[in-house]
Amino acid sequence: MVTLAQQSLLALVRSGATIDKSDPVIGDQLYSINMTRRNYLERIRVLRSDLGRTISRAHQYSNIRNIPRVNYYMTNTVTDELSTHLFDLLPWSSVTTPSQAAWKEYFHALYDLLVPCDSYDHVGSLINVHDIVKYHDVLEVPTVPIDPKDRELHIIKGLFDSLKKEQLNTLRLVGDVKFQLNESLRHATHAQMETVRIHNEIRILTDEVKLFSEILKA
Repeated sequence: MVTLAQQSLLALVRSGATIDKSDPVIGDQLYSINMTRRNYLERIRVLRSDLGRTISRAHQYSNIRNIPRVNYYMTNTVTDELSTHLFDLLPWSSVTTPSQAAWKEYFHALYDLLVPCDSYDHVGSLINVHDIVKYHDVLEVPTVPIDPKDRELHIIKGLFDSLKKEQLNTLRLVGDVKFQLNESLRHATHAQMETVRIHNEIRILTDEVKLFSEILKA
């Protein structure tokens, strides 16, 4: 901060008056100004170094896609197998009983609810899994039982049970990811605020260094 004495000396310099540097009071002021200027320049150097690291940290945490990814391998494996059995191995042309018709229609509706058709990035998938698990038990199960000999329907039902298990496992992992998302936001916010603070300090110190340089050049 520029002191009142330094401000007075600056005003004297700007007035065009001759400064008597042999005057002990003025000499002390000039010495103090020169030392302060050196300290400020060193402080600016340190701040600029800190600023680079802070900006880098802000960029790192601002991108929430940098959070660890959840492994969907098992979910995708079950989904692929489920699609094969439901659409390829049990086509509508092979349905011959009312029980098969009821359960196949139910499984198609369940598939639409539990298997996203859109392409999601991994953060979108984590958010989406919260909604998906709500629909496992929404649809009413057919009242007609599955024929014990109907192997394909039993396989499909078992695959839906496996899909539910895998999606619930993913949801448990999402609990940790939610924490990481909020931690990422907290760190990014802190880094951005620190960036602004450093920028402001550098600006203030730079302005004062210019004033000190103006006095010392007189």
